[in-house]
Amino acid sequence: MLDDMAEHLRESWHLHIKPSSRSCLVPKGSSDVSVDPERWPQVDTMPALGHIIADDGSPMPCWRECSKKAWKAFYANAKKGRDGGAGLQLTLRSLQTSVASVINFRNTRWPVGKTICKQIDICQRKMIAALQRVPPYPYEDPAHYNRRRGKEAAKLAEQHGRWSNKYMQRVIDWHRHLQRHQGIHYWPSALYSYHGEDWLRNQRLIAGSTSLFAGRTGTRAQPGPVVTRWEDGYRAAEKFLFPTKPTH
Repeated sequence: MLDDMAEHLRESWHLHIKPSSRSCLVPKGSSDVSVDPERWPQVDTMPALGHIIADDGSPMPCWRECSKKAWKAFYANAKKGRDGGAGLQLTLRSLQTSVASVINFRNTRWPVGKTICKQIDICQRKMIAALQRVPPYPYEDPAHYNRRRGKEAAKLAEQHGRWSNKYMQRVIDWHRHLQRHQGIHYWPSALYSYHGEDWLRNQRLIAGSTSLFAGRTGTRAQPGPVVTRWEDGYRAAEKFLFPTKPTH
């Protein structure tokens, strides 16, 4: 399949895949392997259009690369402006346009989870704290100062909108977009509906009856952390941002 793809790119688009760009990503836990490791080396993560795709579906490798680019944009724009004498409000707006956009470019495809949301909020708080420049009190304990500084940054983050909330809203908007454009001619929607929850439930039953590592619940195909599926993350985001009103 990989050779067919490379040949199609060459014949139809006159594009050639460089040896350094060749890689084969196999889902973690699968018995399949690359049939030609020298030509198509098997990898755990693969870059694709600015994203980092992991073999277990985890967004963390992509987040780690994204955070590096976000901090680079922070020092080149908001922090540079603040050091140059720009006011706090101006640099906070620059933070939204220059840094948040770097994260928003990638976060729509990340399944929502507590860990990734926490990492995004920590990144936002650290950047705001660097721009806010809260002075320490005389004889203040360093640990107490760091906590107070973080709380002040968290207040500003809440006022201007937490990035984790915007991330969850983008996931919800993307889900609704896919639902509006269902059809065989729209690839994102077709891929989204492929191997849905019913298929996954059957796979868990099969894995639970055949795997030695299925665990007490009989649902694990192999040991290791469980990554949230995108559909489950979407539901978690919708439940968090739009909780149901209690009935009286």
